[in-house]
Amino acid sequence: MRKTKLRWLLLMLVANCTMATAFAYAGHPGHEEHASKHGGKVTPIDAVDHHAEIVVKPNHEYNIFFSNSSQVDMPAAKFANVALIFSKPGAPPQTLTLQLSDDGEYWTGTGGPQTTSAQTIVKLDCSYMGTAISKNIPLFAAASADHHAQSK
Repeated sequence: MRKTKLRWLLLMLVANCTMATAFAYAGHPGHEEHASKHGGKVTPIDAVDHHAEIVVKPNHEYNIFFSNSSQVDMPAAKFANVALIFSKPGAPPQTLTLQLSDDGEYWTGTGGPQTTSAQTIVKLDCSYMGTAISKNIPLFAAASADHHAQSK
């Protein structure tokens, strides 16, 4: 009788721990599942759970918003030397250096290649509190809309 109660107690303990873990992760989407707050593409940019949302606007304008893994906005001024490097087959890379917006909420810049395609590789370079970050981002992947090519 005592072994049965012990087994039952152990089973309940394991079940509770499993459920608690499941609920803890239920509110946090996977890295590629973060919803956009500004109409752009959200992607993790480093191992410290910083994320960047890159918004492509007409006339080759790019805005970059930064957040943590819980989608809490981070002050853009904590990031520095923000640039997008565009590479595509048969063409030299083009670098677009961004500037901090007037309100300090995001980084912005206008430029880059006149046309893009799924073969266009976009690399985000920046630094956070003195640590360099460099991340290739599938901004114009076939599955996403190519707003940039449409904005001639």
